[in-house]
Amino acid sequence: MRVYFVRVFFLLMGTMFLLSCVSGPQMEESFVLQGMVYDRAGNPVTDAVIEIEGKQMGVSDFNGRFYIPGMVPGTYTVGVQKEGYLPYEGTVAIRSHTDVLYVGMVSWEDLCRRAERALQEGRWGEAEQAISRALEIKPDEPLVRFLAAVVCAMPARPERRPDRAVELLEDLLSEGYREPAIYLMLADLYEYDFKDLVKAEERLSQYLSLKQDTEAENRLAALRDMLLLSSKPDGQK
Repeated sequence: MRVYFVRVFFLLMGTMFLLSCVSGPQMEESFVLQGMVYDRAGNPVTDAVIEIEGKQMGVSDFNGRFYIPGMVPGTYTVGVQKEGYLPYEGTVAIRSHTDVLYVGMVSWEDLCRRAERALQEGRWGEAEQAISRALEIKPDEPLVRFLAAVVCAMPARPERRPDRAVELLEDLLSEGYREPAIYLMLADLYEYDFKDLVKAEERLSQYLSLKQDTEAENRLAALRDMLLLSSKPDGQK
C-alpha cells in the first residue's frame, strides 16, 4: 500500500509540473524585422545605417532593404543615418514578423528643389528653412550656398541681406566656381543695391564672356556710358 501511495504522489507531482510549464509565462519568440529606406522620390537609399535603441543593427542594401534579427514585440527608438541626408529618428511599435518598417529620408538635393519651388512662389520663409537644413547636411556644397545667396538677395523678402549674398557669391568665385548666374547676380547686387558701377561693369562683363545675352550686352553698354560720363569733369559732361 505504501508503494502505491508513493507512486501516486510522484505521478501527481509530475502532472503539476507539466501543468505549470503549460500555464506559466512563455519566452517570446524572436523574429527578423524587415524594412526599407527610400527618398522623397521613392528611390531606394543604399548604405543607410540602421540603429535600434542607439545601437547599430544593420545597413540597407542595394534595394534599400534591411533585416534586423533577434527582434521581439515592443516599442523601439529607431535611427537611420546616411551621408547627404537628414538623419531620421522615430519611435515605432513592432508587433510581429509580418511588420515592415518603411523609413523616408530627405536629401540635400530634395531640400534644394523645395527651396527653388518656394522661391518661385514667393514663400520666403519656407525657402529659407529648406536652405538652412540643406546647409546642415552639405555646408560646402556650391549649389546650396548659391541658393542661400538667392534667399538673402530676393527683392521681395522683408529681411533681405544683400551684403551676405555678395559675401557668399564672392566666396564661390574665389574657390574657382565660374557659373554665369553667379556673375549676373553679383552685377545686379553691385549696381542696384550698392551703386558700385565699377564692380557691376566688371561682373557683367565676366558674365557675358560665358554666355550670350543681348539684354545684358545693352545693359553693359549703358553701364560703360555712365562710367565714362562720371569720369569726366563737371564742365565736360
